[in-house]
Amino acid sequence: MYQNYVFSFYGTLVDIKTNEEKPKVWEKMSLYYGYFGAVYNPEEMREVYEKTVKKFLESNKKSKHPEIDIEDVFYKLFKVKEVQPKKKVAREAARVFRMLTTEKIGLYEGVGEALQLLRDKGKKLYLLTNAQSKFVQPELKLLGIEQFFDGIYCSSDYGVCKPSETIFNKLLQEEGLKKKETLVVGNEYSMDIKGANNAGIDALFIRTNLTSTLAQEEPCKFQVMDGTLVDVVSMTGTR
Repeated sequence: MYQNYVFSFYGTLVDIKTNEEKPKVWEKMSLYYGYFGAVYNPEEMREVYEKTVKKFLESNKKSKHPEIDIEDVFYKLFKVKEVQPKKKVAREAARVFRMLTTEKIGLYEGVGEALQLLRDKGKKLYLLTNAQSKFVQPELKLLGIEQFFDGIYCSSDYGVCKPSETIFNKLLQEEGLKKKETLVVGNEYSMDIKGANNAGIDALFIRTNLTSTLAQEEPCKFQVMDGTLVDVVSMTGTR
C-alpha cells in the first residue's frame, strides 16, 4: 500500500496553455522594464531574453538535464541595461511575464476530489515538477490546492530536471520517504515515468491532453489512458 504520492504539476494536475510568441507580451514587458530605466524595444528584449536563457542552460553543468531559475534571467535583463534593482523587482518581472503569457490555466476534472480522498486516507502528497517555483507557488494558491501538499519540489530550485534521478532522490532524502511506499504520478513517459524508473520508484502514467505524442513508452506499474485522477485513487487501492 502506498503511503506517499508524488505528483507532477502541469499536464497532470493542471491544464495550462502559455504562449511566449505573442508580440503583445514583449511590448508589455519592454514597457515594464522601461519604468525602471531598462529601456528595450520589444524585439530586442525578446532576443536578449532567449539568448540569456540559452546561456544559463549551457553554463549549468550539474546534470545532463539542467534547469535554470527564471528570476535570474529577468534580473540579467536589468543588468544588461546597467540597472541593478532589488531581487524582488526581478521576481515580480517574472510573474508579470507569466501572467502575460498564460492563456489558460485550471485543474483537470477530479483533481480536487482525488487529492482530498488521499488526504482523508492519511496519505502524504508531494509535488515534483519541472517548473519554476516563482510560478508554481502562486498558481497553487490561485487554483486552491496548496493545502494538500506536504512538500513542493521544483526543478528551478535544484538546477536539475526530471528524468534525472537526482531530484527524485532529493525529495526522498529530505522527506524521509521509503521507495517501496512511494508512487510517482505523471503524464510524461520521458520525464515522470523514466525518472521514477531511474530512481527505483513505482510510477503511474496518466494520459492527458498535454501528454507528448512523440515520447517512447516507458514501463510503469499502472496506466490510466482515459480517465481522471479519481481513477488513480481507485486503481492504487486507496478508495
